Amino acid sequence: MIWSPWLLGIIYFLVRSKQPLVLDFFYQTESGYTLAESHNYYVFYSIYIIVLLLVFTVGNRSFCHHACWINLFMVIARVIRNSFKWPALQLEVTANNCLDCKKCNEKCPQSLDVNGMVKGNQLENYECILCGQCADNCPKNVISYTFK
Repeated sequence: MIWSPWLLGIIYFLVRSKQPLVLDFFYQTESGYTLAESHNYYVFYSIYIIVLLLVFTVGNRSFCHHACWINLFMVIARVIRNSFKWPALQLEVTANNCLDCKKCNEKCPQSLDVNGMVKGNQLENYECILCGQCADNCPKNVISYTFK
């Protein structure tokens, strides 16, 4: 679902283009993306408006949750890692020390129900970016990093 609008947009612009297709992975990387050309303003402000509309209609970090194509790569990588049981940085929980203060929920930038995951004794969530805000703000150190 997340990739559909991106892929459809790319296909639309490729079909609509009158010029031959040239794939340049390093296009404008030597000087960055510039707004010196007028057509770049349309792209810039279109993306800016889409992000703002999502924020004001759906909520905080809504672009990350609903439209970011990079999130899909993170989910796929975590599924592969879990399937092969490869060791990785993870969050570990000791639920019996939890005060149920829910500071972890308040500080989570992904708006996850960390407290519910702590109560379930499982912090594995595909949308977790392992930022550690929940661990840093826990008064009883219920959540900690581990590599396993």
